[in-house]
Order: sequence, then C-alpha cells, then structure tokens
Amino acid sequence: MEYPGNPLSLLIGKIVRHGAEVERSMRQVWLYLVGPSLASRVPPGAFAIYATQCQAMLKHAEISDESRQIANDVIFYAKAVWDERNRAVHDIWIEEDAADTEFVRQRLRKNVGVDEEAAEESTLSVSDIEATIRQLHVAVERLQNLAWALRDELPSWQKGPPKPFLADGTDGYWAIASGENAGPFGYMKLRASLAEPDKP
Repeated sequence: MEYPGNPLSLLIGKIVRHGAEVERSMRQVWLYLVGPSLASRVPPGAFAIYATQCQAMLKHAEISDESRQIANDVIFYAKAVWDERNRAVHDIWIEEDAADTEFVRQRLRKNVGVDEEAAEESTLSVSDIEATIRQLHVAVERLQNLAWALRDELPSWQKGPPKPFLADGTDGYWAIASGENAGPFGYMKLRASLAEPDKP
C-alpha cells in the first residue's frame, strides 16, 4: 500500500500531465501542416501517428530548407522525450531505496528466449526522473513555437507577408523551436536578451 504523497507516484503524475501537453502540442503542429481542409476535422488522435504524419508532410511543405530542418529536429526531440514518457508510464517500478531517492525500473522485453531474462532493469534517481519532466516541458515549448512558426510561413495560412517578432528582425518562434532559449518563458527571455544594450 502506497502512503499519500509517495514521491515516485507524484513524479510519474507530473510526467503524465506534461506528456498530455506534448501530445496536444504535436496535434497543433499536425493541424497547421494539414492546413484549413476537411482533413483537419479527423485528427488521428495518437502521438506516434501525429509525429509520423508530420514528418511526411514536412517533406513537401512550402517552407524554407532551414525551417524544414528545424521542424524535423523538433519532432525528433519530441519523439525521444515521448519514449521516456512511455517508459515512465508503462514500465514496472520497484522502490528499493528506503529514502525514496533511487528507483529500479523494469521493462518487459519482447521475443525473449527460454533461458533469457524477461525484463531489462535500470536504476534511476529522483534527479533522473525530474530531468525527464524538464525535457517534456521543453518539448512542449518547442512544439508550440513550431506550430506558430508554421502558421506564419505556410502559404495556406498566410494573410500577408510574415512579420519578424523581435527587434533585430529574428523570428522568435523559429528561434525557440530550434532549441534556443527553450524552457520556461523562453520567448520572453529571448526578447529580453535581444533588447539588452551592447556592453562595452
């Protein structure tokens, strides 16, 4: 019986919450790539399908090669973090540390032989799990900024020439999608950094 406030359960709960935001953000990228069409009314509803279809649509999207590379990098990053999310949610967790600072995670393996171990084990610290939570948050911000950048660059959404968002003419959405300043309040940090006067 787990006692209330079990740290592992709380950490996994955070991973689930952030994971839901990652999937929603990937869906937003998918919607902008699909464009204002009937297809947008029938989203596939699963992260893996969103990611695969986004990668396929990016090959033919009317965006610059530099933007296409950034978009593919964002989706690759999100997929890697999503794999960690799946492991946290679906693997078997064993708490062997009385201080609740380290946890053993078992992953059931497929197609194992009769004399082979059926599970792979790894030991994770609280810091390891917290790192996954931070990576999920970064994935959300990068995907959201990618969606906004696609909205402004794809011809199917444009209502005029795209406008720069930052004082120096840099497109802030693409900058954060690329990983620059990604994280909590990344867009505001980027704007503030570009507004700072040059130091002598």
